Amino acid sequence: MVEFPRDPRHYLPLLGVAIVKGVPASGRANWMRAGNTYEIKAPAHLDSNLSVTLWHEFFEILSAHPKFPHLLPPEIEETVATQFAIHVLMPESDVRLQAAELHHPQVNKSFVLASRFGVSKSAMLIRLKELGLSASRRHA
Repeated sequence: MVEFPRDPRHYLPLLGVAIVKGVPASGRANWMRAGNTYEIKAPAHLDSNLSVTLWHEFFEILSAHPKFPHLLPPEIEETVATQFAIHVLMPESDVRLQAAELHHPQVNKSFVLASRFGVSKSAMLIRLKELGLSASRRHA
């Protein structure tokens, strides 16, 4: 089986972003600049939904940088940030490859793949639907 090392707790510090445990002022997480580094404040527990949120926040850090190619309107930035997180955590080629291995009709693809990719079942269901890989609601 292929490993998917996309845990933001591992990668974000390597990219100069500290994850600070605590209760964010708003939402599930938020970021701020702290001198020459950035911090994302997130709850102490890191569940699979929060992994998407942390990558989302990282995109927002990138898009706030003066050298980012375009200034995005807030509503567009939110959508693009979420898509960025989804693509980091669940790249199309990897999802397709892993889904193809799960061809038995009794296998709950979304549950197995969510576990493999470290995301929530609902996030995986959305990704499978986007890729046209959701056979049915019962066994998706």
